[in-house]
Amino acid sequence: MKKLLVLAWLVVNAGGAEMGKDEAAVWAQEENYWKYLKAGDVTKYLELWDEGFRGWPCALMEPAGKGAVGKMVEDVRDGKLKVNYQLKYQGAAQYEGLVVVHYGVEQTLERGGQATPMRIKITHTWKRIGKQWKIVGGMCGRWESYQ
Repeated sequence: MKKLLVLAWLVVNAGGAEMGKDEAAVWAQEENYWKYLKAGDVTKYLELWDEGFRGWPCALMEPAGKGAVGKMVEDVRDGKLKVNYQLKYQGAAQYEGLVVVHYGVEQTLERGGQATPMRIKITHTWKRIGKQWKIVGGMCGRWESYQ
């Protein structure tokens, strides 16, 4: 709980946006999402997703379900990929039983000694199911200016 409160304080004071209790809880889960990805922990990563998830992952040309979201984590686990990242919270909105969170990611993916820097933006919709928050929808895209 102390870690969650410190994280919420940092986000509020760094970005100037106020964050409620549920938004802070969801943001902590987003941090776990990236921690599990980097560690290649497929089991914990997939526990974040609802069975009925439908979204549009960055690496896919069409929307997909939960079954498609673990491939990248499997590649990390199997030593085929290394991930480094930095998250930039962009805001959240809370609705009855739902939190929609937006953030940017500056990441480097390394495969076979080749490092690829990327900037992506993510929107995840989290639903409270019992006492847990689960990702039920999402969208990923390139994070850059279109001028």
